[in-house]
Amino acid sequence: MKKRLFGVLLLAVCGLTGCFNADNGSNIQTSDVMPAVATYNWELGKQTLITTWGEIITLTASPASYLNEGDCVLMQVEVDWDNQPYAEKGYITPTKMVTSEETIGKTYVPIEEGEPDPEDYTFPIVNTVPTNYTLRDVWFVVTTYQTFQNQEVDYRMELVQTGDYTYDAYLMERSSTATGTTSEGSDLHAFELPSGLFPELPASSVERPYITITLKYYVGSETIWKALESSPMKVYQF
Repeated sequence: MKKRLFGVLLLAVCGLTGCFNADNGSNIQTSDVMPAVATYNWELGKQTLITTWGEIITLTASPASYLNEGDCVLMQVEVDWDNQPYAEKGYITPTKMVTSEETIGKTYVPIEEGEPDPEDYTFPIVNTVPTNYTLRDVWFVVTTYQTFQNQEVDYRMELVQTGDYTYDAYLMERSSTATGTTSEGSDLHAFELPSGLFPELPASSVERPYITITLKYYVGSETIWKALESSPMKVYQF
């Protein structure tokens, strides 16, 4: 499934906008294709992208410069670590940047009490692959399901607190009416978690704050909910 996930990410970027090859320079590095959250950095007066690499300054000529606050995209960057004018401030300046043309869909996640009623969010999920991190409280999850032509899928997730910084996450989908031949498809979606979920660590801490999540997804059988095999999992905050 990890190879499938990488394929989904790679196609989402390279299939739309083209990729670039890593330079052979001794201190030039190319990232994997990765999710990012757009924001505006008032200190720099520039738009930036929050990633697991750090806060990356958006190139002026990049389509990413037109993103709105909180938009989520897939991206890949090339960085020359010998040419970093904002390194002392903790920001990364890329030499090349490519992003997906479409933003990643995003759904807000509320905290509720007890197992939710799926209501009309009963479209069966085959499998899920979540990231083990959030970017600005946004958690990225790939879902796999039986898909049809011209099909649209809506997402719903609810959190239930089960302990100190420990949660159950219930993932559901609702599908539009669709006809035709079925096939197995994957979709990357962003879930915006409520603020304040993560513990506050001292500024001097070298550790990242994390919460523990058991992800359960609706499978549409008598079991109804299936827990992800890797659950409970630690989800780190970036």
